Amino acid sequence: MQETISNGSPKTKKPNSVKSAKKKRSKLPWLIPLVAVAGVYLAGTAFFSQHFLPNTDINGQNAGGKSVKSVAAIATDRSANSTLDLTTLEDEVQQIKLSDFSYDCWFDSDLNELRKTQSPLKWPTAFFSQESWDVPLAVTFDETALADQLRALPCFSDPSIQAPVDAHIEKTDNGFTVIEAVEGNTLDYDTVWATVTDTLNAGELAVDLDESGCYQKPAVHADDAGLKEQMSKWKQYEKLRITIDLTDAKEVLDGDTLKDWLQTDGATIYVDPDALGNYITGLANKYNTFETRRTFNATGVGAVTVGASGLDTYGFQMNISKTQEAVQTALDNLDSGAVDAVWRIPGKCRDSVNGDIGTTYVEADLARQHLWYYKNGALQYETDFVSGMNSQPGRRTPCGVFRVWGKQRDRTLTGDDYESFVSYWMPFTWTGCGLHDAPWRGAFGGSIYLNNGSHGCINLPTSAAAALYGSVDYDTPVIVYRSY
Repeated sequence: MQETISNGSPKTKKPNSVKSAKKKRSKLPWLIPLVAVAGVYLAGTAFFSQHFLPNTDINGQNAGGKSVKSVAAIATDRSANSTLDLTTLEDEVQQIKLSDFSYDCWFDSDLNELRKTQSPLKWPTAFFSQESWDVPLAVTFDETALADQLRALPCFSDPSIQAPVDAHIEKTDNGFTVIEAVEGNTLDYDTVWATVTDTLNAGELAVDLDESGCYQKPAVHADDAGLKEQMSKWKQYEKLRITIDLTDAKEVLDGDTLKDWLQTDGATIYVDPDALGNYITGLANKYNTFETRRTFNATGVGAVTVGASGLDTYGFQMNISKTQEAVQTALDNLDSGAVDAVWRIPGKCRDSVNGDIGTTYVEADLARQHLWYYKNGALQYETDFVSGMNSQPGRRTPCGVFRVWGKQRDRTLTGDDYESFVSYWMPFTWTGCGLHDAPWRGAFGGSIYLNNGSHGCINLPTSAAAALYGSVDYDTPVIVYRSY
């Protein structure tokens, strides 16, 4: 069917199918980008099904887009090409090649299983996030070779290495001063070894030796309380004034003397024991009277010289070691005060009429065969006696300055050829001579001792022995002499 238009020409009508095709062709340019994006996504999904997603970090290394094999090779490559780096106190990095001690490591985990925990469908969003994993490493190395390499490093082998030095006290011309500690740069090998092996086993390859506490450190610094105490003690030593009592004599040990004796071992300030010992020995030499000769005012005779017989048992004899200990204790306690000298054998006094003998004593004159007992200068008792037999040297009574060092009742005295019971026994020598009763004798005094004397003891009438026994005290001086 045709229609007639205004110019008389017929108008032809187009079919509907042609019009629809034109509409479809106009939409194709929009589908192409979508298909491309889908293709990229699918390709990426396929790729990341075999590779780690972007922004994946394993043990600090970028694993994004890498295959399991490539990531595993990271550990292998490090074993072959890396170094163990040790940073010293001076910030110097000293290195050991891993290959020099057969270092090897690998991931101690199934990386493929780890990769499977990532969804490849999410790979586009992975560009905008970060995923980090710490995967344990399995490590092996030759410990002997590592030890050799460590010891060969300059930080161990350099001859200029300085050992740490504790702060300490030094003596100067003006006294003492504290010297500050020296830090030094000596490494503690055991600590280095433990730190390095722990680091390697953890999969790390760098150690800061200082931060890891590998350097030996001084144990004492200048602000140490102990050093401060010792410096204070030094000042107190110089203020000390110790008075040594030597029985009727005194000596003063003060700071003026002590300051020259003070020494230090670096940690303490102390009195030189040799100097103190020499000082005490000097006091002993000055004040000992044991085995010395002195003048004695003998009854009816006057001045006689007695002592230094080689057998004396009386006289001041200092116990040097015990006296030194007593003075040292006062020094240690910083105690200004009195210290009593310690005597092995004590004397009674000094500078009396009879020197150290005093005015209480037993006096026996072998020539006159007579004995006197004085107490505080007053005669208490006198008697004749019989001394050792003069005709036999082995039985003579020795002269000397002795003391009653024992008292015993009812004692049996024995010798090579005798056995005698006595009621009153008062020994005065170390060799067995003493004062005792002799009830077997009928007479005393005179010249009996010349041919019928004792074995060395002084034989007394029983009444005289009893009187003396009841009167004399331990350590009473016994002066035996021969006036002519």
